[in-house]
Amino acid sequence: ACQSTPQKIDAPLTVMLDREAYPDVRRAAAAQAAADLPDDESRLAALEILLTQPGHGRLWQQYALDELAAADEDRTITILAAHLHTFSSWDTVSHALDLAVTHDWPALIPAIVRRYAAESRRYPDVDRPERAALQTLAPNRTVEEIAFAVFTDADQDDIRERAAAFTLYARLIDDHDQTIAELTTLETTNDTLVLDLQAAAAELNIIPNNLETLTWLRLLRTGLLGNLWQVAAPLIADFTPAQRQGLALRHLPILAYTARTEPAVLAHTQKQLYTQLQTHLASADTHGLGSTVDALADHPQQLAAYRDQLAWADLLTLRLITQMMADRTIVDQWFAQADADHADTTTELGGLILPNQNLSITPVLYEPSVRRHPKAYYAPPELIFDGYTALAHYHFHAQEHNNRRYAGPGDGDLQRIGDRHQFNGLVLTFIDRNRLNVDYYQTGRIVVDLGTIHR
Repeated sequence: ACQSTPQKIDAPLTVMLDREAYPDVRRAAAAQAAADLPDDESRLAALEILLTQPGHGRLWQQYALDELAAADEDRTITILAAHLHTFSSWDTVSHALDLAVTHDWPALIPAIVRRYAAESRRYPDVDRPERAALQTLAPNRTVEEIAFAVFTDADQDDIRERAAAFTLYARLIDDHDQTIAELTTLETTNDTLVLDLQAAAAELNIIPNNLETLTWLRLLRTGLLGNLWQVAAPLIADFTPAQRQGLALRHLPILAYTARTEPAVLAHTQKQLYTQLQTHLASADTHGLGSTVDALADHPQQLAAYRDQLAWADLLTLRLITQMMADRTIVDQWFAQADADHADTTTELGGLILPNQNLSITPVLYEPSVRRHPKAYYAPPELIFDGYTALAHYHFHAQEHNNRRYAGPGDGDLQRIGDRHQFNGLVLTFIDRNRLNVDYYQTGRIVVDLGTIHR
C-alpha cells in the first residue's frame, strides 16, 4: 500500500541506449518507451541502434529483434539482410534465425547464405544453425542448391551476397572438378561474375572462393593488372594434370616470373621440387616453434607436415623463396628494413616482393595505413592492389633481436593474408641481431619454416 508510483523517465529512448546507465533503469526506460511510443519512428530507430551498433550486448540485441519484429516485419527483414553477417554473438544469430523460421521470411535466404559462408570455429558446417534455417525456409532444395541459386541470381543487387554464396557452394561441394563442371555447364549470360568464373575455370583451372579473390579475378579480367592472365593461361594449358591441381591466383605471378627467368623449371615434377626443398632444409637453421602471440605455439612448421597439402605450384613458390634467401642483395635489403622496424616502436613494417622489368627481385616496404602497436602491421590499400601481381607479401617480427619465440605468423596473419587475401606470405623474425628466420604461410593455415638468413 505504501509503494510509490514509478517516476516517469525523461527521454526514455536516450536512457535505453545509454550503455553506462544501470540495467534496471535501462529496462524501465525501454518499457516506458514501448508503452508510450510503440510504433513511433524514433523508437524503431533506437531499437535498430540497439541491434546493430556494438556494445549493447546480446540480450539487448535479442530484445530489439523481438520488438522490431512485432512492430514492423518488413523493416526487420531489411535490417537483418544488411547486418546478419556482422553479429558476433551466436545467441543473437540463432535468435534472428529462429525469427526468420517462425515468421517464414524466405527473403532472408541470401543474407543467411552470406552468414554461413564465413567459416566458424565453433560449429562444423553440418551443425551450423544457418544450415538448419535454410533447410526449413527452402525444404525442397539442398543447401548446396540454395547457395548456387543465390550465386546465379543476376537480379540480386548485392554482389557480396552472390560472392559469399559461391564461396559457400564451393566449400560444401569440396570437389574441384564438380565445381568446374557446374560452372562450365551454366548457360552463357551477360553476367560478368559468372563469365569471370567460367573463364577462370576453363583457362586457368582456378576457382576463386571469396570476395577478395573474386575481386582479384575481376581485375585480372579487365586488364587492370597488366597481361598476367595472357602470360599465365598458355602456360597452364600445357601443364600436366598434377601441375594444374591446386592452382590459385597467388600462383600466377610465380608462374609468369619463372617462365621468364627459368622456363625449364616449369617442367620439374612435384617430386623433384619437393626433393630440392628437402635438400635446402637439410642444412637450414630452422626455428619451427610456432608463434606464441596466440594459440599457435604447437602449430607445425615442418615441410613434411604438409606434403600432401602442398600443390605443385606451392612447391614452385617455396623454391623461388629459398632462392631469394640466397640472394645477397635481397638479404641485405631485408636486414636494413628489419633494423628500421626494430627502431620503430609504433608499428611493424611490411611490404611486397616485386619483380622489376629487368627481372630482378626487390622487397618493397609499404608505409602502414595506421600506427597503433609495435606488434601489428596494418597494410595500406595500395599494398593489397599491388599484391595481386606480387610474388609474396612479407612483414617483420623485429621488436627484439632475441625474438625467436615469436617466429612464424600469428593467427591474424593466417586469417587476413593467408585465408582472406590469399597471398603467399612471409614472416621474417629476428633470432639474434645477425639472423632472421623466414617462415612461409598460405591459405589453409599451412606454415613452413625455411630457415634463417644471415646479416
